[in-house]
Amino acid sequence: MKLIGRSRGRQIGGSRKADICKRWKSYAEGSKIDFASGLDYAFAFRWNFMAILGVGIDIVDVNRIRKMAEEHGERFLKRVFSDEELAYCFRFSDPFPHLAARWAAKEAVSKALGTGFTRGVTWKSICIVNAPNGEPLVVLKDGAQRFAASLGVRKIWVSISHTHDYAISVAVMEA
Repeated sequence: MKLIGRSRGRQIGGSRKADICKRWKSYAEGSKIDFASGLDYAFAFRWNFMAILGVGIDIVDVNRIRKMAEEHGERFLKRVFSDEELAYCFRFSDPFPHLAARWAAKEAVSKALGTGFTRGVTWKSICIVNAPNGEPLVVLKDGAQRFAASLGVRKIWVSISHTHDYAISVAVMEA
């Protein structure tokens, strides 16, 4: 196993590199990082490795969301999306690809949490907003926030993409 990395701008070499390779080999062979032991935690923290607590992915047919909105109207939209999400999506001439993308992101986050929409996690307790640069951000509220805190979640990374017909999202929970 070959590992090339940097520590605070210095290239790793010699015995330190060998030690890191041994540790990563043991992790790759199935041993787990024990964050309760200071050594493993210090190792992961020093080298800026993040612990992944969960990953979720979802793909949605945009026409499915369009049909649900047509059939159930505002009741459906208000039950699933926050006011901020609705305001963002309805800025576009066709809001449904954007709504479907947020639906997919909410599903991906619920899968990453490992709950689906149970244990206090509801559609509106997961909110997908945009940073000023356009990056999608996950905002957890109520039951979803409490459940994520109990797992030790520090951040949830989300990526969203859509075409006219499909929307997809992936979510990664970081400790």
